[in-house]
Amino acid sequence: MKTRIISSVVFFPLLLIFIFIGGDLLRAGLFLLSVTAMTEVYKAFFKEILPMNYISYTFLAIYYLFLEDIMQNFSMAFIFLFIILNLTYLVMKHTKVTPIDLAINIFVFFYAGMLMSSIYFTRELEYGNYLVWFIFISAWGCDTAAYFTGKAIGKNKLIPTLSPNKTVEGFVGGLLGAMIIGVLYAFYIVDMINISVNIVYFAAIVCGVSALFSQVGDLAASSIKRYTNLKDYGKIIPGHGGIMDRFDSILFTAPIIFFALTLVV
Repeated sequence: MKTRIISSVVFFPLLLIFIFIGGDLLRAGLFLLSVTAMTEVYKAFFKEILPMNYISYTFLAIYYLFLEDIMQNFSMAFIFLFIILNLTYLVMKHTKVTPIDLAINIFVFFYAGMLMSSIYFTRELEYGNYLVWFIFISAWGCDTAAYFTGKAIGKNKLIPTLSPNKTVEGFVGGLLGAMIIGVLYAFYIVDMINISVNIVYFAAIVCGVSALFSQVGDLAASSIKRYTNLKDYGKIIPGHGGIMDRFDSILFTAPIIFFALTLVV
C-alpha cells in the first residue's frame, strides 16, 4: 500500500497537468499510454511483439495524428483499410500467423488503443476541463470505494473464478461511492458550467452507470490475465502494475462518459 501511495503522489500530478493543459500535450500523452497498453496486452497473448503488431502501431499513430478528422467523419475507410491490411498480412504469412493471431491483433488495437482517446474527446468538449473528471471519478472512485467496502464488510464473492478478492458488497459499495463522489464534484462545479440538464442528477446517474461498467472493464482485463497466466500486465507504475492494470476500468468509463456528455453539452 505504501508503494501504491508513493506512485500515486508522483503519477497523478502528471495526469492533472496533462489534462489541465489538454490539446496536443494530452493527445501525445494518451498516444503513449495507448501504445504502452497495447504492448502490454500483445505481450500477454504472444509473449513478444510480433511483426503484424506494427500494423496496429502504425494505424494508432495515424489515428492520433488525425484524431478529429477520423472521428468527425467516422472514417470507415480507416477501419476497412486496417482490417484489409491485417487480412493481407495473414495471406502473406499464413504459415506463421493464424486467424486467431490476426483476431487478437485487431481486437487489441480497438480495445487498448482506440478507447483511450475518449479522454481527449471529453476534454475537448465545452466545459471539458471540468467534465472530464467524471471519467476518473467513475473508474478510480469506484475502485477505491469498492476496495474499502470489500475490506470492511465483504463476504460474498462476486466472480471468484476471475477475481477472487472482489465481493458483491464491494461491487455495490463501488457503485455508491462513485455516485456520491460524482454528486459532490457536481455541486463543486455547478456554478462553473451551463449544460442542458441538472448537473447533480446527471452526475448521479452517469457515474453510477459508468462505475458499473468500470468494474466490468476491470473484470474483462482480469479475464485476459487469467487466460494468459499473468499476475500484472507490467511494472511501469510501482504498486499498481502496468498501464492496463491502472487504466482497464478507464477504457470502459471514458467512452460512456463522452457519449453521455455529447447529449447534454
